[in-house]
Amino acid sequence: PKSYALVVLMAMVTSMMAPPLLRAVLRDWHGDEEEQLRLERERQLGGNVLVRASRVLLPSHGGPNSVLAARLVDLAWPAGAEVTLLAAGRDVPAEDLAKVRAALAGRPTSVRNEPGQEPLRAILDHAVLGYGAIAVGATDERIAGTLISPVVDDLLASSPLPVVMVRRGARL
Repeated sequence: PKSYALVVLMAMVTSMMAPPLLRAVLRDWHGDEEEQLRLERERQLGGNVLVRASRVLLPSHGGPNSVLAARLVDLAWPAGAEVTLLAAGRDVPAEDLAKVRAALAGRPTSVRNEPGQEPLRAILDHAVLGYGAIAVGATDERIAGTLISPVVDDLLASSPLPVVMVRRGARL
């Protein structure tokens, strides 16, 4: 019994001493350059509510605002964050999707086609599959009775995820 108590006491003391001793020994060590870059990225992403290292859903109907949304995602999100390009509806031009995909050339990208599904329903169905945000390029055309467009308005109102809506500025 005395030996057992001594072994347990020794395990507890060494476990409690390890953190303060490691802090004292490594106080002036800040890591190598790669570690400093990793810590800086961690600090930047740690306080960011929107941009995280999680997957991004990019619903697209093609067009210049979708390309702009893809460029924004490519610039703002960490390099390893995967993007799913979602084409919903029957009239999504393949050449326009190719332009959007080209804007994401440097990152992992997958393409999902949902030609038989209504666009908003397809976006909301995919949104619950482990994405961190939705980035969407909105139409430049004003549609009467809506803030932006029926699909984007409804998406902003019902999305379970943060939505980044991108639209080019007014041309002067």
